[in-house]
Amino acid sequence: MSGMGQSEKIPSSGKPALFKVPDKGDYGLGAEPPSASNRLTYNTDNASTLERFKIREICEGWPLHRDACEWSDLREIFDPKAFINISWQQNYRDKAIDTWAEGWAKGEFICHRVLGHAVDIKGDRAIDKMKCTISWRFADENGVEWDSDCDCRFGYFLKKQPEGWKIFCNHPIYEKDKCVPVDPTRPPHIDHESLAKEPKGYQFLAYGMRRLGSPIKQNLPQLFGRERDMVYENMAEWLDGKDIDFSKDDF
Repeated sequence: MSGMGQSEKIPSSGKPALFKVPDKGDYGLGAEPPSASNRLTYNTDNASTLERFKIREICEGWPLHRDACEWSDLREIFDPKAFINISWQQNYRDKAIDTWAEGWAKGEFICHRVLGHAVDIKGDRAIDKMKCTISWRFADENGVEWDSDCDCRFGYFLKKQPEGWKIFCNHPIYEKDKCVPVDPTRPPHIDHESLAKEPKGYQFLAYGMRRLGSPIKQNLPQLFGRERDMVYENMAEWLDGKDIDFSKDDF
């Protein structure tokens, strides 16, 4: 499968790729992905700027409330029909939150670091692209602890409802990750044969989660590739007013 293992190469140079490269027909390396026209992004009037800050605050509620088990506040930022599409679960709002709570009860330890936002508004629709690092604490078979730090772009799809902006979907784009030993003098044992089978953009994250027994999708959006292009196409369609059944996205 494209994006897995160590065989991909940069087409122009033949050098080994450090990330998932596009397939034929995808947007190429360095090509700009699609976007909606007439969207409000930067240097707009005060009213739309305030709306963008409201959206940013709502989207930051995901990591802040999820990581603190503040389930009531987390539920508030989503539409009741919101669909959550992440590496280890694809569920509607309430089931997704229940699954997160069950994970904490089993000792799963996940934190998120928010790095920045870009918000597009068009009418009553919005897209928030939030740079974020997923930091998941794991331990190997000898109890040696390590973190998977996975850099992502969270693509939030929002719509303004009578009570305010609500998130209808989140599509993360997994860019790169790394293994960080908690104690640098005690590196963890990694099964490199198993590791090489995982997607490049979330390789250590998928490796660690699979060892916990989580089902991991192999074709989630990465730095480049058809799945990423489809997320951007969905973003443009959403801003243009199209209703999307996010549960049918095959990525």
